[in-house]
Amino acid sequence: MTGLDRQKYRTSNEWRSFREQMKQQQKVCKFCGAPLKGRWNLHHIHNCKTMEEYMSHNSNDFLCLCNQCHTTLHWIARKKSKSKFFIKMKQIAKSIGFGDDWIKF
Repeated sequence: MTGLDRQKYRTSNEWRSFREQMKQQQKVCKFCGAPLKGRWNLHHIHNCKTMEEYMSHNSNDFLCLCNQCHTTLHWIARKKSKSKFFIKMKQIAKSIGFGDDWIKF
């Protein structure tokens, strides 16, 4: 699965329709609680290895996140710091279902 494969799928009507469905279902960012307006992301809670996984429409495999929280959570999840701040933030990310595949302790 390449970045081009993912990008092509994200421009499909199928993905756009599913994304809108998830927005209507969740309505707010699962991290900060802000209404989903403007730029927001549909986050895969698993780090997909295949296009089949990536194209899943299982609503339990996704979180709606505002753009800022999505970027911040990925940064925090990758950080290898042992500071109390990062450990606590990773625990919070885990508690909202960000996905164990992403979070490095």
